[in-house]
Amino acid sequence: MHNTHFDNGSAEYLAENLVIEQLRHEIHHAGIAEGVARCFGEDYNELWWSEYGKTCKIALSKLLSNKPEVKLREGQISVKAVKVEYDIVEVINRYTELRKSGRNQYYGRCPFHDDDHPSLGVNQKKQVFHCFSCQRSGDVINFIMEIEGSNTKQACQLLRRQ
Repeated sequence: MHNTHFDNGSAEYLAENLVIEQLRHEIHHAGIAEGVARCFGEDYNELWWSEYGKTCKIALSKLLSNKPEVKLREGQISVKAVKVEYDIVEVINRYTELRKSGRNQYYGRCPFHDDDHPSLGVNQKKQVFHCFSCQRSGDVINFIMEIEGSNTKQACQLLRRQ
């Protein structure tokens, strides 16, 4: 039997020990497990997974609230904050379809050249990309700079508008 007691300390623990993507995965997994328990009439397991999912959502909101703010006053932009705010997989997926391959790795066709076979690798945990054919690589801002032909400031502004 599972312990159904989740409290603020549980959410704090999860926020301190898991990264944003892990929490999103746990929320998704909890939803599936809750549905399976409901199908099999396992009220106790359904309640446990429901409470666990809610606790993960609280932990995720705590992590997201600790992200630095992007400063856009007087032409100044916090590049570090932009890198934290935008997930590289979500951004690159707007330009080319990525498929998950492993825990934090995604692959797709590189948008910078004619690519018959997926040669673009994206590491979600490290928030970097690398094309094994054309050798372009970098972070989310480097990707936008390359694909849009922009400088750092323009790339940050483009991300903010998307």
